[in-house]
Amino acid sequence: MPKINGVNVEFRQKFPARENWDLPALLGKLSQIGAQAEDGKVDLQVAIPLLQRVVVSWGFEGSPAVADAYGDLDLFRELIPMITAVAQYIKSLSSGEAESEPTSQ
Repeated sequence: MPKINGVNVEFRQKFPARENWDLPALLGKLSQIGAQAEDGKVDLQVAIPLLQRVVVSWGFEGSPAVADAYGDLDLFRELIPMITAVAQYIKSLSSGEAESEPTSQ
């Protein structure tokens, strides 16, 4: 289970193909969003639906299934690290590599 700013975040372990065939393609978009976020230009309308599909539970306020909960996260200490961790996770799954769980302090 990865940690984002010291908080446990659980990612989905299984992605049925019929519902998630586009996840590898969305990885590129997610990586671009992460780079844009570091410049202060993040399009949450693109990032949040993808995060909602990957993040199962977290120790933050609200539910990761609810889009508005992401807007309450700290941009630099929680949201950007979560975008980065999800991108790394999807990349490791799509490449078939079993990477260690991403973490962020």
